[in-house]
Amino acid sequence: RVYKKRFWFKEMKISISGIRGIYGEDFFPQDVIKFCKGFSELIKSGKCVIGRDTRNTGQMIERLVSATLLEKGIDVEMLGISPTPVVFKKAKELGAGIIITSSHNPLEWNGLKFIIEGRGITEKELEIVKNGSNFKKTKLGIERTGNSNYVSEAIEVIGKVKQQKHVTVDIGGGAAKEIAPKLLEEIGCQVTTINEELDKCRRGPDPTSDNLTDLISRTKEVGFAFDLDSDRMILVMNGEKKSSDITLGLGVV
Repeated sequence: RVYKKRFWFKEMKISISGIRGIYGEDFFPQDVIKFCKGFSELIKSGKCVIGRDTRNTGQMIERLVSATLLEKGIDVEMLGISPTPVVFKKAKELGAGIIITSSHNPLEWNGLKFIIEGRGITEKELEIVKNGSNFKKTKLGIERTGNSNYVSEAIEVIGKVKQQKHVTVDIGGGAAKEIAPKLLEEIGCQVTTINEELDKCRRGPDPTSDNLTDLISRTKEVGFAFDLDSDRMILVMNGEKKSSDITLGLGVV
């Protein structure tokens, strides 16, 4: 590894919120392996769920993450492209989770979010992720399940709407594509989706900084715009974008 390359680009960000960087420039495969090995030492259940957003480097990183965890003796459950709240919920059930995402950052970025026992990691746990503690397990296994029963369990909590609303959902080319419209339809909303595919999306990955012109023009009653990993949502009503961003409140049902 040539460490001098770090000075040509902005260094990757490492915090309890996650690891983020430009994959191949300041965030490399060996970084993924190192951090996942460290994280494996925090997993008491021996099981971990993996989800990702729609960035084109996500599948490459997903393979590295799963292979590293399996090598460390962790059973892996693969959700594929999944919203962050869905991964959080499944991680609470299994004991641990990793989300491959750089949230609302530009598309060339990617990263890792770590979940342990239904929460993000602490500063002390971050040190183990970065440096490890020579912990080993022996069990191996992998399972691919999709988005599980998230929608049906969410409906039990939310219930049905009393009066049907028309909701326009701006997917932003992200992981909300399958979950958000289905959930809204199941609770009784009429749903229209826009910007479903990343390669055809007409806006950037961060709905808080985008003017959301398409969504505003298409919204009849209520509009939602998501970021790539679908844990950030902007509300559109009455022909305008509301100013504050909303963290989706369905993270753990």
